[in-house]
Amino acid sequence: MPVTLYADRNIYHLKDWLPDNINLITFEPSDGIPDLRDADALIVRTVSKVNEKTLGNIPESLRFIGTASSGTDHVDIGYLENHGVHFASAAGCNARAVAEYIGTSLILWGNQMDLNIKNHTIGIVGVGHVGSELAALLDDMQISYVAYDPPRELREPSFISATLDEVLGCDILTFHVPLTETGEYATRHWLDAEKLSNHHYDLVINASRGGVTDEAALMKTMDQGRVNNCIIDVWEGEPAFDPNMSGMAFLATPHIAGYSVQAKDNATRMMMEALSETFDLPFDNNNASGKEVSSATEANTDASLASILTSINPICKYDKELRSIAGLPEKDRGTAFRKMRTDRPFREEYRMFSANFGICRKYPELQALGIRCD
Repeated sequence: MPVTLYADRNIYHLKDWLPDNINLITFEPSDGIPDLRDADALIVRTVSKVNEKTLGNIPESLRFIGTASSGTDHVDIGYLENHGVHFASAAGCNARAVAEYIGTSLILWGNQMDLNIKNHTIGIVGVGHVGSELAALLDDMQISYVAYDPPRELREPSFISATLDEVLGCDILTFHVPLTETGEYATRHWLDAEKLSNHHYDLVINASRGGVTDEAALMKTMDQGRVNNCIIDVWEGEPAFDPNMSGMAFLATPHIAGYSVQAKDNATRMMMEALSETFDLPFDNNNASGKEVSSATEANTDASLASILTSINPICKYDKELRSIAGLPEKDRGTAFRKMRTDRPFREEYRMFSANFGICRKYPELQALGIRCD
């Protein structure tokens, strides 16, 4: 018998990766979790919360729930396990995309502030899939960093985490952790007033989850001059972000750091692999588009590094659009925020582009970010 799958209609290229013998029913996530009485499987995105409140009556037929995202804080995994529902996520699907967002942001910030980012040390808080990819990118960019992840050190004896004092002593902090509420290493408001009161930071970046940084404390500290700048992609109260926080940010974007064609394709593929394994379905892992490397830009050697990067990565367009909706009433602001995340085309990662040798020689950062130099 076919497997009946309910899936968020915005999951990228789902039909391209769909195994045979699937009865696909898509739903609009803003309408909530659909009636699943005849469902065998459900796939959501981060915009859909899955817990006892939203899914109070789990039908006996429902054997699989997946999220086409690396983050899982919107899903009560324990609740699903207690009801015998297999859960899968796309952990690591967008690691490169988020790392490129951070690398691009650092370059744009350094250029705007007339600073050499190689003179700064970056504290990476959370060294899982994304943090590890960022560390590799920073190595390529020849930027020093400190890697802080005590839970990983407990899981992996071969990994040595920096101490709390070491990471808090960095010039820049960037967050790549899940949002967790309890336990010794809970991340809710990890960057709080106490930590901020004892240090000065040139830049704070949050592209992990809203709530990892205490936005009220961060804004107060910026007013006091102890934090010079911030870059925010994820927000407390998201999607109804705080316009005061966005107004203080150097870059403010609508939770799109991981939004690349390759990341979304990875997420869908990983979901279909997990679904196929659960229901013992054949799966073709070679459905990738095989897209050819593109031309980076029409830029000549007179072009600025910032203009080349922003012609590829629309980070500044997102920033401009987010600021344009900051004055809307809260409900409308949240609606517009969601619309920005679903209506814009996904960007290509840098490895999909090439640039001429003259541009690469002038700006070695391009090759470090992954652009092929011809």
